[in-house]
Amino acid sequence: MNFSSEQSLADIGRALTGASFVIGVFICINLFILYRVIVQALRKERSLVVSAKNRLLLGVAVVIYGALIYVLHESYKWLKSEFVDLQAVSTQMSIVYWLSIGLIGLYILYYTLTLFYKKEGQEQFLLMIISGAVSGLSNTFVIYIINQSLNTKDNFTNGLFYAFLIGLVVHIIAERYIRTRIAVITNRVVYEKRVKLIDKTLQIPFERMERFEKGKISACLNNDTEKISEGMHLAVTGATNLITLFFCLIYLGMLSFWGLVLSLGVVVVTILINLFVAGEATRLYEETRDIQNKFFGFINDMLAGFKELKLNRARKLAFQQNFEEACSDYRKKGTKVDLKFANAFIMEDMILLSVVGFVAFLFPLIFKMQGELLYNYVFIFLYMIGPVTYLLHSFPQIMQIQVSWKRINSLMEEVAELEKEDRISVEPSPEKKVILTLKGVQFQYKGTSGEDFSVGPIDYEFKAGEITFITGGNGSGKSTFAKLVTGLYPADRGETLINGVSKTPEQIQEYYSAIFSDFYLFDRLYGIDIDGREQEIQSLLGLLRIQDKVTIKDGEFSTTKLSTGQKKRLALLVSYLEDRPICLFDEWAADQDPEYRKFFYYNLLPMLRDEGKCVIAITHDDQYFHKADHLIKMEQGQFVENKDI
Repeated sequence: MNFSSEQSLADIGRALTGASFVIGVFICINLFILYRVIVQALRKERSLVVSAKNRLLLGVAVVIYGALIYVLHESYKWLKSEFVDLQAVSTQMSIVYWLSIGLIGLYILYYTLTLFYKKEGQEQFLLMIISGAVSGLSNTFVIYIINQSLNTKDNFTNGLFYAFLIGLVVHIIAERYIRTRIAVITNRVVYEKRVKLIDKTLQIPFERMERFEKGKISACLNNDTEKISEGMHLAVTGATNLITLFFCLIYLGMLSFWGLVLSLGVVVVTILINLFVAGEATRLYEETRDIQNKFFGFINDMLAGFKELKLNRARKLAFQQNFEEACSDYRKKGTKVDLKFANAFIMEDMILLSVVGFVAFLFPLIFKMQGELLYNYVFIFLYMIGPVTYLLHSFPQIMQIQVSWKRINSLMEEVAELEKEDRISVEPSPEKKVILTLKGVQFQYKGTSGEDFSVGPIDYEFKAGEITFITGGNGSGKSTFAKLVTGLYPADRGETLINGVSKTPEQIQEYYSAIFSDFYLFDRLYGIDIDGREQEIQSLLGLLRIQDKVTIKDGEFSTTKLSTGQKKRLALLVSYLEDRPICLFDEWAADQDPEYRKFFYYNLLPMLRDEGKCVIAITHDDQYFHKADHLIKMEQGQFVENKDI
């Protein structure tokens, strides 16, 4: 080859120097990640997994990398022969060759270790980093080839067109791989966050959950996790643009040192502007998230209290005004955030375009830059504006994702503090007939408004095969007692025994099937095996007189859009199918028609008693008190009267 042109030799030298630098960076990254993998293996954080599949994958990898090394070696020998008379270029080629061999060897070692020493949630992060770098490098390479083609002729014969195609194909392959992996990782992280938050939420004791702000959980599960999932596109495109910018800066440095200094200065200034704006904007966005929690609360109130709002125009208008005020506050805060970033973007665009003009008009005077070099410099700098602008415009999204991530972690910590210290493994009760004994059981209810109310101390014994009615006026403590006796409220004093054995609240809960006055009816039978019980279900639907209203298929109700009384009958069906030894009903008959109310007291409750269930019913229906075995009256949280009937 004829490389008599000093400019051509200089270009080759710069290219080899840049390649050495890039490969050196990859080697440093590889060594760091390899060190971490080895440390994790020594600490037993990774487990050894040997399988036929792993051996096959390793064999395929060795063959591929062996072929790669062979091609690299043959190319190196051919290039050495072409530049045999150019010692400086030949030496640089040798450096690039041996650095490449070292990088391939290190990656084979990393791949082997991660293939056989597995870690939960492990990903091939090094391969992703390399793919991201290759994507950015190939992107820059394509721009370099286009730039060169504008200054040469016969691009089809001099190889530039084919180099362009190779760079384009490599960029597409690397980009597709990293986008695919990031998509999997991001959605896995969102899934794990949601599952962990759901798990921790379900572990919160009931009495603490009653005081917890429900809007926080809704906002995190709906909004914040979705916001994190939006980071997938941002992460992939941002990483590619960042790497592209990095290689563009290297290329500019090879063209002009002072041009590189100027470019770095511009990038640093624009980043500092965004960081300054982001600090204030983050505070404002945090405030919008607080408003969003209230917004979700308003949505829940609107849906749950829709009929109450429709019945009272003044209430509806007042509620609507408060709802709209929350929306207005959210709009104002959001507008302030967007305006701050809009002003920053305008300033950044002005700086970037001003620098291009500065380079075009003043660089030739200051640095005596030649026309072709100046053209190349301006071309690359104009191309850099795209990645720089994308990265800077990503700041608002990064800020939102950061706030959402903090909110999720903060909520998880808050929820974790509400959990019990120890998770107790609880199995469903195998006992069918029980005696429930309360010994000095007492609970003090601390209201959200500061008022206190206590139930107990209570000493009593509920037996299988008996019906106990509990009555009393409003505020007498009946519903609080129901939550206490079922284990939803932990006793402050005393103990609860089942068949003479003291039980924790979590264990007590497994003995109960309860229908509270504010019950919730799920649309399917969770935790109930109905295989082979189809005939029993049809019989119960007929007994509850809702066989024409609802059917059950694959454990799912055909509908739950029923009247309150019909929903309670369906809830009673669930209670029958649960087949727990203790049944508690809180004002169950209150929403039934007179005929079915009588059927409940005369037929359904006695049927449960005859099956050996311990039946506890809170009721005001004094005309049916004679159907109970025991009648308890409550006042001020105390059992003031106890009759055997």
